[in-house]
Amino acid sequence: MPAPGRSKAVKEATVVILDMAAVTHIIKPKRARISGEYTQMQLLPYMQSQMTETASRVDAIWDTYQQASLKSQTRAKRSETSSRRIRVSAKIPIPKGVEWQKFLNDNQNKDELFQFIGQELQRSTVESNYHLLTTKAGIAPSNKATDITAVSPCQQEEADTRMKLLLRHAAMQGHTKVYARTVDIDVVVLTINNFHELGLSEPIPRSPTH
Repeated sequence: MPAPGRSKAVKEATVVILDMAAVTHIIKPKRARISGEYTQMQLLPYMQSQMTETASRVDAIWDTYQQASLKSQTRAKRSETSSRRIRVSAKIPIPKGVEWQKFLNDNQNKDELFQFIGQELQRSTVESNYHLLTTKAGIAPSNKATDITAVSPCQQEEADTRMKLLLRHAAMQGHTKVYARTVDIDVVVLTINNFHELGLSEPIPRSPTH
């Protein structure tokens, strides 16, 4: 639930949108021993802590990494000396401490992790009273039956442009106030510049903190 110091506008938001790539840098796997525990023990509690009193929908948005794209190739060159390749599955030990950052420096690691967590979030929240939309590669899985043709398939790599698609979808479903958690100034600028076009009455972008 929102902290007591959060503004009235935040508490009135019906959609919470999370930049999950940023969240994985903030929520380090301190308690989880294996990848399958990380979602349940740390990410879901964090997501629930970001819920507002009126939120009925959460959008958990991930970057995706297309190997043929120029951005992915540039990222790979930047991180090739400080990355560590580990295949992701539910029972694989999860890296800790400085090894977590090395793990996240590898695009294949991140892509596998993000897709794995997105699937876990969808599966784990089927009985939840809120609607979760997430992203997995080029699709937008939902934990509830809903029309996702407007957002899936999706070819955008970056979470900021994916967020715009999900925000439009939320507006089409009648939501008008959105609480966005991000560390990316591009997301803040895009949200503020486009919220009238998207059909929103009030965007509330914030940087995520643990």
